[in-house]
Amino acid sequence: MNRRTMLTTSALAVVAALSLSATLARAEETLKIGFVGVTSGPAAAWGTSTCARCRRWRRC
Repeated sequence: MNRRTMLTTSALAVVAALSLSATLARAEETLKIGFVGVTSGPAAAWGTSTCARCRRWRRC
């Protein structure tokens, strides 16, 4: 390996390590999931059943 290849490889390894550590640090944050749906009118059956499924999933 010549010097240029070794420096490039080392720089890429450092960048990869830093980006991985930043990703892992962000993984500890809370993930909030929202829901927007119709709960009245003709499509109320779809919206209310989806809300009920979300509530059941949240308890798990």
